[in-house]
Amino acid sequence: MSRPLSHPWLEEQDGARAGKVGHVAFLLRIQNHIEGYLRAFDMPLINPLISQPIVELALAIPGWHMVEGGRDRAVARKAYHDALPPIIRDRRRKGSPSSFAIALLRSKRKEVRDRLMDGELVARGMVDADTLAAALVSDSGLELSYMRLSALLDMEAWIEHWRG
Repeated sequence: MSRPLSHPWLEEQDGARAGKVGHVAFLLRIQNHIEGYLRAFDMPLINPLISQPIVELALAIPGWHMVEGGRDRAVARKAYHDALPPIIRDRRRKGSPSSFAIALLRSKRKEVRDRLMDGELVARGMVDADTLAAALVSDSGLELSYMRLSALLDMEAWIEHWRG
């Protein structure tokens, strides 16, 4: 379920620039990742780019410097200008593994469906079979659920490994 972000920092700020309010909004979106997913295993999660000194520095830089010359990440690009190859330094956007993962799920849809629908998670009632089937039947379902489907596939593979 998607809800709009609500936080006192996002309410009307006296003298705050819209860019900084947006920056804070992005910081709030990552809060659930800061603590990590595997808290029960007491594994440290280190996020150097959202450490306090880095965040304070980023929030102190005026917004117009961040997009100087019409380029996002302008401050970082300038700082690493001589250290990065032009193909990386000058790119306008970066890819993600999402399109690859979705294409893989599409091409292996039958195998994915068989493994998940016939798997332990559905058999034990831990995953709703109807909801899973609906996500697997359409391309939009795959696109919206590919991360969850990948996690379920990981779990089924883990179960299979330990069952021998």
